[in-house]
Amino acid sequence: MSEMSTPPRSEPVKDRLNGVNRAVLTLLALLLLAAGVIMVLLGFGLFFLAPGSAVLPAVATTWVEDRPWLWWVAAAVSLAIALLGLRWLIAQLRTDGVGSFALISASGSDGLTQVRSSGVTEAVEDDAESIQGVERASARVAGHDVQRVELTVTTTEEADMSAVRRGLEDQTVSRLRAALDPPDLPVQIEIRPGAQRAGSRTVL
Repeated sequence: MSEMSTPPRSEPVKDRLNGVNRAVLTLLALLLLAAGVIMVLLGFGLFFLAPGSAVLPAVATTWVEDRPWLWWVAAAVSLAIALLGLRWLIAQLRTDGVGSFALISASGSDGLTQVRSSGVTEAVEDDAESIQGVERASARVAGHDVQRVELTVTTTEEADMSAVRRGLEDQTVSRLRAALDPPDLPVQIEIRPGAQRAGSRTVL
């Protein structure tokens, strides 16, 4: 997929977060794999241990048995790890999609208008699909600090990609910005060709 303009600043942040997630998960998987392999080897009597013998020396076992509070500490640590894991999972499932669109008049008048995102996206999709060469369109409002509209269109096999892009920019984006008032509303357009041709992404 070719890039026709610089992607939004949130994309590098997402890429870095995804990289951190992959690195942490890979490290955790390797640690668990190593622990499992060690346990299997110990079970087969390797590491100078006879099969069926205790893994920990007697002094260590006695030390643990004399301190029953250690089990409560272990339970608390396990619970904390489980809660951190749950928080991480929720963060992965969370999206930057928003249910409403905040409008601030460009004329400088006071007040804030909330528009349902579904109404905005449906209008954008209908407008995009009216352009010759567009087979279907999908739009969503994303971003919490700086809201933007993300539009993905799939073209027909015989579509003129340049003409479709111009139509989206000159017609759909212009009408969207005129209707919502802010002239600099960020709009990200991704064009997916119906045939085996390279797609494109435009950030306006």
